[in-house]
Amino acid sequence: MTDNHLVLETTGRTDNIAHVSVSLNNPFTTPLHITQIKSTVSAYGISLGTIDQTTAFDTKPQSTTLSPDLNLAMNMDPPSLFTVTRALAIDAGLDPSPIEQMVTLGGYNFVPSTHQRRGIVSRQSSIPAYVASYTFPFIL
Repeated sequence: MTDNHLVLETTGRTDNIAHVSVSLNNPFTTPLHITQIKSTVSAYGISLGTIDQTTAFDTKPQSTTLSPDLNLAMNMDPPSLFTVTRALAIDAGLDPSPIEQMVTLGGYNFVPSTHQRRGIVSRQSSIPAYVASYTFPFIL
């Protein structure tokens, strides 16, 4: 399955819904009639979004079919997003202290995740230390 996303004008304002369409590859020699799609997207044990919707579309044998628009309910909870961002930074070998400081400054806490801190990986860089360690101002 692959997907296409469309953020709506209401996304993040009145609800956390985005529209997605899913490409379904039917490897079978018989057509399929799809009546419901249930899916959860997660990272490090944290749900980032879910689809749970009835639908009606057919796939031809041994072909790829694009679904009609489906509602993806996105998890816009700041602690969840901060936790995933921190885990991704650690996995990329980056220092997580900037995100940790922002979370503390904002009065948030990280949520439990399945991420195992492996420590910071030393990386060679041509960026001077004073540039790499600069903290950009932001408004919470």
